[in-house]
Amino acid sequence: MVIHNGHIKDQYGQPLIGAHIVLKGNPTIGTITDFDGNFQISGSEGQTYMIGHLGKKATEVTLKNGMPSGQYILVDDAFVLDEFVGTALRKRKNVLLSILSLATILFIGNRIFN
Repeated sequence: MVIHNGHIKDQYGQPLIGAHIVLKGNPTIGTITDFDGNFQISGSEGQTYMIGHLGKKATEVTLKNGMPSGQYILVDDAFVLDEFVGTALRKRKNVLLSILSLATILFIGNRIFN
């Protein structure tokens, strides 16, 4: 059994709270970082874990006996951020158009019946 401690931060040196560390091929096994970006995982030698966070490029760590604590830096993934923002803006636009359509129908209906 190998126990590995690590610290995850972003490219600006800030700890990443809630970054996920999951066993590659079995995402039900893993953990998340604490408020300071620290984590601890344990597993068999040779197991590979994926380290990631929303909007960041993921990285991997393979467990080895005697490995020191790790410092991991996750950098921004512009493609993921663009997709997230683009999806949110499209949904906001659709909601706004629906509200405007309803307001127009109510206004026209009100004018016809009065």
